Amino acid sequence: MKADVRSTREKEALEWATQFFRNCKDRLSKTGSMNASRAIATDMMSYVWDGSEEAAAAVVKLNKEIPALPEFAAALIEDGKPLPKSLREFVAALLRRPNKRVQARRGPKQTGISRDLDIGAAVGFVATRWEFVETRRRDQKSGRPCAASIVRDALALGANVHFSEDKVVKSYRKFCRICHVLPPPDGCWLFGNGQLSLRKDRGQLIICGGHSASDELAQIKSDT
Repeated sequence: MKADVRSTREKEALEWATQFFRNCKDRLSKTGSMNASRAIATDMMSYVWDGSEEAAAAVVKLNKEIPALPEFAAALIEDGKPLPKSLREFVAALLRRPNKRVQARRGPKQTGISRDLDIGAAVGFVATRWEFVETRRRDQKSGRPCAASIVRDALALGANVHFSEDKVVKSYRKFCRICHVLPPPDGCWLFGNGQLSLRKDRGQLIICGGHSASDELAQIKSDT
């Protein structure tokens, strides 16, 4: 009986995740993801920006996940807004050594923050909505499914994106890090073309389906 329940639960989760990625597959392609990533990063930085050193430290930390700080600093300068010390130091270093930024970006190509956020949000939602563990150990991959393995299969079925389970796990962990660095102070972040939203409630990060707080909720955990 338990096996039947688990099978039904997995099927429902896979069907939901497949449709989720089908509805946002334009954001999951390499080109679509990279085009959306810088806009998303600068939007997230701008949303929490209040000119303080604390906010500056947060956006500098986010820059480690997606290098959009030069564009964000340039936007502040264009708007005539003062730069906190940490951002002034960043801009000064960039002007003195403009080639350093290019050299630092050699190596594996980035897939883009938008893809990681959509995948991570799906893993977090599947984990709590259908009560799966988020990830599993390497020696358990032939056993019971987890949220990451379900999302891996849904990516292939819904968007023709073929990721390994390890790569899905990396996206989920990156999603957790980014959301804890820059949680939504008011309102919410949206993922998957608005299919999932992240909001802050009583100090906790909550992810829900669509825009309604009455939908299924899932608390995002920090497993970095």
